[in-house]
Amino acid sequence: LEKSAGGGKLLSVSDAARLGEKPDLEERIAKLVEASRGWYESDEELAERLKPLQDHFAKLKAKHSAPAPRKADSGWSTAGGSRGGRKPAARGAFKPSRGGGGGFAALGD
Repeated sequence: LEKSAGGGKLLSVSDAARLGEKPDLEERIAKLVEASRGWYESDEELAERLKPLQDHFAKLKAKHSAPAPRKADSGWSTAGGSRGGRKPAARGAFKPSRGGGGGFAALGD
């Protein structure tokens, strides 16, 4: 998101809101890291203990920041396409009556 904002592109409202939350999240993370420190734990020991978590976070971040591959299909289909639409009726499923009158024939005499 930061790259998009720096490139002169306009951000959507949701992207701008997410980007605005980043400093708050970083501050909360720093507080949580400091709160998880043991009484006599040095900076090196804390960094060693948090290393697996930071690696896992980096993997998640890379996974979600990579754009999803686009399919060749645009999602549009024609009326005769294989997706959706009406299916042709089976042969002999509907036979109009031989008597005239159309819809008024049901009214009777």
